[in-house]
Amino acid sequence: LTLNYDLVVETILLQYIGTEAFTDFCFPAGKLNGTSIPKFDFNPKRNKEIFDCPERKLELHHLHGSLSMFYDYGRNRAVKLKSADIGIEEIYKKIYNESLPLVPAIITGGGKSDKIVQYPFDFYYRAAKDLCDSGEASELYIVGYSFRDEHINNLIKRWMNNVECYCDGLRIIDYKKSDEEKDEFKKFVREMLVKRPCIPDDCFQFGGANEISQAPGTKKKEKARKEN
Repeated sequence: LTLNYDLVVETILLQYIGTEAFTDFCFPAGKLNGTSIPKFDFNPKRNKEIFDCPERKLELHHLHGSLSMFYDYGRNRAVKLKSADIGIEEIYKKIYNESLPLVPAIITGGGKSDKIVQYPFDFYYRAAKDLCDSGEASELYIVGYSFRDEHINNLIKRWMNNVECYCDGLRIIDYKKSDEEKDEFKKFVREMLVKRPCIPDDCFQFGGANEISQAPGTKKKEKARKEN
Protein backbone atom coordinates (compact mmCIF):
# COMPACT_ATOMS: atom_id res chain seq x y z
CA LEU A 1 0.00 0.00 0.00
CA THR A 2 1.51 3.32 -1.01
CA LEU A 3 0.41 6.94 -0.74
CA ASN A 4 3.06 8.17 -3.19
CA TYR A 5 2.06 9.31 -6.69
CA ASP A 6 5.47 8.50 -8.14
CA LEU A 7 6.49 5.18 -9.66
CA VAL A 8 9.29 4.25 -7.25
CA VAL A 9 7.44 1.19 -5.92
CA GLU A 10 6.79 -0.12 -9.44
CA THR A 11 10.46 0.35 -10.31
CA ILE A 12 11.56 -1.60 -7.24
CA LEU A 13 9.09 -4.43 -7.84
CA LEU A 14 9.98 -4.72 -11.51
CA GLN A 15 13.69 -4.79 -10.72
CA TYR A 16 13.65 -7.26 -7.85
CA ILE A 17 10.72 -9.63 -8.46
CA GLY A 18 9.68 -9.06 -12.08
CA THR A 19 6.43 -8.12 -13.77
CA GLU A 20 4.97 -11.63 -13.48
CA ALA A 21 5.17 -11.70 -9.68
CA PHE A 22 2.88 -8.79 -8.78
CA THR A 23 -0.25 -7.14 -10.05
CA ASP A 24 -1.46 -3.55 -10.25
CA PHE A 25 -4.95 -4.49 -11.54
CA CYS A 26 -4.38 -3.06 -15.03
CA PHE A 27 -4.45 -5.07 -18.27
CA PRO A 28 -3.46 -4.45 -21.93
CA ALA A 29 -6.31 -2.79 -23.79
CA GLY A 30 -4.98 -1.66 -27.18
CA LYS A 31 -3.92 1.89 -27.95
CA LEU A 32 -4.97 5.19 -26.48
CA ASN A 33 -7.63 6.61 -28.79
CA GLY A 34 -6.07 8.53 -31.70
CA THR A 35 -2.50 7.63 -30.71
CA SER A 36 -0.01 4.77 -30.93
CA ILE A 37 0.42 4.76 -27.14
CA PRO A 38 -0.38 1.43 -25.40
CA LYS A 39 -2.96 1.69 -22.63
CA PHE A 40 -3.88 -0.63 -19.79
CA ASP A 41 -7.42 -0.67 -18.42
CA PHE A 42 -7.97 -0.71 -14.66
CA ASN A 43 -10.03 -3.88 -14.12
CA PRO A 44 -9.90 -5.51 -10.65
CA LYS A 45 -12.61 -8.05 -11.55
CA ARG A 46 -10.53 -9.40 -14.40
CA ASN A 47 -7.54 -9.53 -12.07
CA LYS A 48 -9.41 -11.92 -9.78
CA GLU A 49 -10.39 -14.14 -12.70
CA ILE A 50 -6.93 -14.35 -14.28
CA PHE A 51 -4.38 -13.93 -11.51
CA ASP A 52 -5.87 -15.91 -8.64
CA CYS A 53 -2.64 -17.88 -8.27
CA PRO A 54 0.39 -17.93 -5.90
CA GLU A 55 2.65 -16.17 -8.43
CA ARG A 56 0.51 -13.02 -8.31
CA LYS A 57 -0.19 -12.76 -4.59
CA LEU A 58 1.74 -9.48 -4.24
CA GLU A 59 -0.64 -6.62 -4.96
CA LEU A 60 0.24 -2.95 -5.42
CA HIS A 61 -2.36 -0.50 -4.16
CA HIS A 62 -1.93 3.23 -4.93
CA LEU A 63 -4.38 4.57 -2.34
CA HIS A 64 -4.09 8.15 -3.61
CA GLY A 65 -3.53 7.27 -7.28
CA SER A 66 -0.36 7.55 -9.34
CA LEU A 67 1.18 9.69 -12.06
CA SER A 68 0.76 6.83 -14.53
CA MET A 69 -2.99 6.44 -13.97
CA PHE A 70 -5.61 8.58 -15.69
CA TYR A 71 -9.37 8.84 -15.89
CA ASP A 72 -10.39 8.46 -19.53
CA TYR A 73 -13.63 10.44 -19.60
CA GLY A 74 -14.15 9.56 -23.25
CA ARG A 75 -14.59 5.90 -22.26
CA ASN A 76 -15.62 6.42 -18.61
CA ARG A 77 -12.74 4.24 -17.44
CA ALA A 78 -9.51 4.45 -15.50
CA VAL A 79 -6.42 3.60 -17.54
CA LYS A 80 -2.74 3.26 -16.90
CA LEU A 81 0.10 4.20 -19.24
CA LYS A 82 3.70 3.03 -19.23
CA SER A 83 5.94 5.36 -17.26
CA ALA A 84 8.36 5.51 -20.20
CA ASP A 85 5.59 6.56 -22.57
CA ILE A 86 4.45 9.31 -20.22
CA GLY A 87 7.86 10.94 -20.56
CA ILE A 88 8.71 10.07 -24.16
CA GLU A 89 5.25 10.91 -25.48
CA GLU A 90 4.96 13.96 -23.20
CA ILE A 91 1.49 12.87 -22.13
CA TYR A 92 0.86 15.80 -19.81
CA LYS A 93 1.66 18.27 -22.60
CA LYS A 94 -0.65 16.39 -24.96
CA ILE A 95 -3.46 16.56 -22.40
CA TYR A 96 -3.08 20.32 -22.30
CA ASN A 97 -2.21 21.12 -25.92
CA GLU A 98 -4.09 18.41 -27.81
CA SER A 99 -7.06 17.99 -25.49
CA LEU A 100 -6.53 14.30 -24.86
CA PRO A 101 -9.61 13.08 -22.92
CA LEU A 102 -7.54 12.25 -19.84
CA VAL A 103 -7.47 13.56 -16.28
CA PRO A 104 -4.69 12.47 -13.89
CA ALA A 105 -6.16 10.01 -11.37
CA ILE A 106 -4.56 11.34 -8.21
CA ILE A 107 -5.92 12.70 -4.94
CA THR A 108 -4.44 16.02 -3.86
CA GLY A 109 -5.37 18.87 -1.56
CA GLY A 110 -8.07 18.77 1.08
CA GLY A 111 -11.06 16.48 1.34
CA LYS A 112 -9.04 13.30 0.79
CA SER A 113 -11.38 11.31 3.02
CA ASP A 114 -14.26 12.14 0.65
CA LYS A 115 -12.29 11.51 -2.54
CA ILE A 116 -10.90 8.16 -1.40
CA VAL A 117 -14.34 6.54 -1.74
CA GLN A 118 -14.72 7.65 -5.37
CA TYR A 119 -13.75 5.62 -8.46
CA PRO A 120 -11.09 4.29 -9.01
CA PHE A 121 -9.64 4.91 -5.56
CA ASP A 122 -12.54 3.19 -3.79
CA PHE A 123 -11.26 -0.25 -4.84
CA TYR A 124 -7.86 0.30 -3.23
CA TYR A 125 -9.35 1.75 -0.06
CA ARG A 126 -11.89 -1.07 0.34
CA ALA A 127 -9.14 -3.66 -0.11
CA ALA A 128 -7.01 -1.98 2.57
CA LYS A 129 -9.99 -1.65 4.92
CA ASP A 130 -10.93 -5.32 4.51
CA LEU A 131 -7.34 -6.34 5.25
CA CYS A 132 -7.19 -4.20 8.39
CA ASP A 133 -10.60 -5.39 9.61
CA SER A 134 -9.70 -9.05 9.09
CA GLY A 135 -6.68 -8.95 11.41
CA GLU A 136 -4.93 -11.36 9.04
CA ALA A 137 -1.88 -9.09 8.53
CA SER A 138 0.62 -10.03 11.24
CA GLU A 139 2.95 -7.07 10.61
CA LEU A 140 2.40 -3.42 9.67
CA TYR A 141 5.28 -1.21 8.53
CA ILE A 142 4.56 2.51 8.19
CA VAL A 143 7.33 4.26 6.28
CA GLY A 144 7.67 8.04 5.93
CA TYR A 145 4.01 8.85 6.67
CA SER A 146 2.94 12.17 8.22
CA PHE A 147 -0.12 10.81 10.10
CA ARG A 148 -2.18 13.77 8.88
CA ASP A 149 -4.72 11.86 6.77
CA GLU A 150 -7.76 10.91 8.84
CA HIS A 151 -8.81 8.07 6.52
CA ILE A 152 -5.35 6.47 6.63
CA ASN A 153 -5.15 6.84 10.42
CA ASN A 154 -8.53 5.11 10.57
CA LEU A 155 -7.14 2.14 8.63
CA ILE A 156 -4.17 1.88 10.99
CA LYS A 157 -6.43 1.97 14.05
CA ARG A 158 -8.66 -0.70 12.53
CA TRP A 159 -5.65 -2.97 12.15
CA MET A 160 -4.48 -2.24 15.71
CA ASN A 161 -7.93 -3.12 17.06
CA ASN A 162 -8.19 -6.42 15.18
CA VAL A 163 -4.88 -8.04 16.12
CA GLU A 164 -3.93 -9.66 19.41
CA CYS A 165 -0.98 -7.44 20.35
CA TYR A 166 -0.36 -4.62 17.88
CA CYS A 167 2.95 -3.71 19.54
CA ASP A 168 4.49 -6.98 18.30
CA GLY A 169 3.60 -6.25 14.68
CA LEU A 170 3.87 -2.46 14.35
CA ARG A 171 6.93 -0.59 13.09
CA ILE A 172 6.80 3.17 12.40
CA ILE A 173 9.82 4.24 10.35
CA ASP A 174 10.83 7.88 9.94
CA TYR A 175 13.95 9.91 9.18
CA LYS A 176 14.04 12.32 12.13
CA LYS A 177 17.59 12.84 13.42
CA SER A 178 17.66 14.92 16.59
CA ASP A 179 16.26 13.62 19.87
CA GLU A 180 13.92 16.62 20.02
CA GLU A 181 12.47 15.88 16.57
CA LYS A 182 12.04 12.21 17.44
CA ASP A 183 10.23 13.00 20.69
CA GLU A 184 7.92 15.50 18.95
CA PHE A 185 7.13 12.98 16.24
CA LYS A 186 6.33 10.20 18.71
CA LYS A 187 4.10 12.57 20.70
CA PHE A 188 2.23 13.60 17.55
CA VAL A 189 1.72 10.00 16.38
CA ARG A 190 0.37 9.03 19.79
CA GLU A 191 -2.10 11.90 19.57
CA MET A 192 -3.26 10.77 16.13
CA LEU A 193 -3.46 7.08 17.12
CA VAL A 194 -4.81 7.14 20.65
CA LYS A 195 -4.32 3.78 22.37
CA ARG A 196 -4.28 2.64 25.98
CA PRO A 197 -1.53 1.91 26.75
CA CYS A 198 0.03 4.31 24.26
CA ILE A 199 2.32 3.20 21.42
CA PRO A 200 5.65 2.16 23.00
CA ASP A 201 9.03 3.53 21.91
CA ASP A 202 9.98 0.09 20.57
CA CYS A 203 7.51 0.54 17.71
CA PHE A 204 9.43 3.58 16.39
CA GLN A 205 12.55 3.35 14.24
CA PHE A 206 14.51 6.30 12.87
CA GLY A 207 17.06 6.62 10.10
CA GLY A 208 14.80 6.06 7.10
CA ALA A 209 13.87 2.95 5.15
CA ASN A 210 17.37 1.47 5.38
CA GLU A 211 16.97 1.12 9.15
CA ILE A 212 13.87 -1.10 9.05
CA SER A 213 14.08 -4.22 11.18
CA GLN A 214 11.49 -6.96 11.10
CA ALA A 215 8.81 -7.04 13.76
CA PRO A 216 8.27 -10.36 15.53
CA GLY A 217 4.65 -10.31 14.40
CA THR A 218 1.27 -10.64 16.05
CA LYS A 219 -1.87 -12.62 15.24
CA LYS A 220 -5.54 -12.13 14.56
CA LYS A 221 -7.60 -11.24 17.62
CA GLU A 222 -10.08 -13.93 18.53
CA LYS A 223 -13.55 -12.46 18.84
CA ALA A 224 -15.57 -13.41 21.88
CA ARG A 225 -18.59 -15.50 20.93
CA LYS A 226 -22.00 -14.19 21.94
CA GLU A 227 -24.01 -16.53 24.10
CA ASN A 228 -27.58 -17.22 22.98
